[in-house]
Formats: sequence, C-alpha cells, structure tokens
Amino acid sequence: MSLKSIVVHLDENSAVEQRIAVAVQIARRFRARLRGIYSTRKTRAEVDMAELSPSEVARRISEREAREHGQSLLARTAAAASLGEVDVDVLGTNAIDDALAVMRCADLSILSQPDLENDSGRFDRRLLEAALLGAGSPLLVLPRVQSAFEVGHNIVIAWDGGREAARAMRDALPMLASAARTTLLSIASPQRLREDVERSQARALTLLAAHGVSAKATRMDCTIDPGELLLSQVSDVGADLLVMGAYGHARVRETILGGMTRTMIEKMTVPVFMSH
Repeated sequence: MSLKSIVVHLDENSAVEQRIAVAVQIARRFRARLRGIYSTRKTRAEVDMAELSPSEVARRISEREAREHGQSLLARTAAAASLGEVDVDVLGTNAIDDALAVMRCADLSILSQPDLENDSGRFDRRLLEAALLGAGSPLLVLPRVQSAFEVGHNIVIAWDGGREAARAMRDALPMLASAARTTLLSIASPQRLREDVERSQARALTLLAAHGVSAKATRMDCTIDPGELLLSQVSDVGADLLVMGAYGHARVRETILGGMTRTMIEKMTVPVFMSH
C-alpha cells in the first residue's frame, strides 16, 4: 500500500504556497504523481471581454495571473524534487463536482483549513465538507496559519474503535509506516468501560504491527470537550500530523458534520489526515 497519486488544491490565496510545499514533500517521499485542481473565487460564464466593466476585467486578469503563478510554482517545485510533469485541471462551472471527480481517482487530496474572513472562505468550506463525505479517498487538511510543516514524522491517531477511525487508520498506513513515532490515542467517555477501550486499542495495535508500525497506546478520560482535549494532547506530544475519522452525513441540500470533525476543521493546529 502506498500513495501514488496526490491532488493539491490551487487557488488565489497565499496559503497555496504551503499546500504546494507539503504536496511536493509527500509526493517525493512516496514517488507519487502530482495533479493540481485550480478554483477561482467565483465561477463566471465566458463572455466577450469588451462587454465587461473595467473592474471586472481587472479582476479576471488578476485571477489569470494568480492561476498562472500557482501552476508555475507547482511545476517548478515538482521539477526541483525530480517529480516530473504535473497536470492541472481548471475547475469549471460545477467546481465542487469537478473537484470531487478528480479526488475520487487519487490516493490523497490536500486542502487548507477554510478562512471565512477571506473572500474564498465559503467556497473552501463547501469544497472541504463535500470532499470529506464525498471524495471516497482521504484528505490532508493544512492549518491556515502559515508554517513550515514537516508532515508525518510524529503522528497521533484518534482512535475510538468506530468505522470512520478504522478507515482513517488504514488509509494512513503509508504515512504511518514511514513515521518515527506513532501514538494511538483514545478519549474515553464515562459510559465506556476502561476494559473495552483497552481491548479496542489492542486490536488496532495488532493491525498496525502487522503493517510494520510500532505504536504506543494512550487513553485519556474525557473531562473537557473531546475536541479540545484531542488538540491539547496533539500539542503535548509535539505531533506533526493527526489521523482521524471524519464523521457526518450528506443531506440533499446540505452537509452535516459531527462535532469532533467540525471542531478540528475550525481549530486545527497541525495538519489533519481525515477519512470518512
């Protein structure tokens, strides 16, 4: 099992440089092929430029320049890492559906935490929520706070024994196999017996060991909000990656995420590897 196809989201935000750096870092580690998907702040129909106002013309020129910058940066960074040619898909009028179609044929997709104070924040949130529940493949979500991330050397797995956590752990096996340190962390609720948590952790450790992953199991009693406790423990062990299941379901017109998933999206401090 390995990561051989990685998709990275490109846009006009400054965080794109961080996304590209992490995507190339991971692609180089696994000798994976990179593909970019580019989205603009707003989908616009094709019209004659002469019919547009000067401000709209300026906006479109700015978007084109940002797209060319992102594509060029991705190509240059990939070439410097000897990754070969990189393809870029420009998302069309059905941007979310187009993005999901590409992500469904990738081993990993890399997005950023939405910034709702930014013009593109609402689209970024819609894309992330749709991808979490509809891409059918794992996501790596990077915090919007700019930092030089070295991802996947010290990993925490959020483990509750459920389907989503199991899916995330299995999807993350390539990253886990190359990590220097792995912690299997369970946050126990008052209703769950300690023996049940320990048995569940033992089963997970057995699977990890079968794949050559040596992990340490840790159990925390839930005395505060579980999302806040998880973030605190990730910080305490100095983790550079959190692996967790994404909980939620899609309705006809909206996406409903679970509380822990939403907390991580809103307050993440390290990259989060998520599967549903």
